[in-house]
Amino acid sequence: MPNLLGLSIDVNAIGWALLDKDTRKIISMGSRIFPIASENYGSGSRELSKRAYKRTKRTTRLRYQRRRKRKIIVLKLLVEHGMCPLSDEALIKFKKEKFFPQDELKDWFKLNPYELRSKALKEPLSLVELGRVFYQITLRRGFPISERNRGKKESTMYF
Repeated sequence: MPNLLGLSIDVNAIGWALLDKDTRKIISMGSRIFPIASENYGSGSRELSKRAYKRTKRTTRLRYQRRRKRKIIVLKLLVEHGMCPLSDEALIKFKKEKFFPQDELKDWFKLNPYELRSKALKEPLSLVELGRVFYQITLRRGFPISERNRGKKESTMYF
């Protein structure tokens, strides 16, 4: 004779019971509980999937890697053209050991790129000064991203 299967289905669990059709006695029963796939479950807008946390960490890591690679490429070009007072050995050390050569570039960083850009409107800059301006533009490139600026035609650049 056929048996009856009763199911209780919830968001994160399924309960079941197998009944004998004639005697209505429970033959077997159990439940399967699924792990919650989100943080702050039930809190509305603060609710995030567990994958979202990993994704934000990964994108942050990739952003730092891309920014570091961009720094290395720009510094390499500036050193090749005599626009940066950095030695080739220090640049290689920065590539391999991730140690930024701040001591060698201390005087170069003291140059204010905004003043140099203003000065460039009136008189020519030296190669080292021009290299400082290019380095600053490379690091501060892009557009601000926010909910308020989406859809607007005008947007200001970071410089």
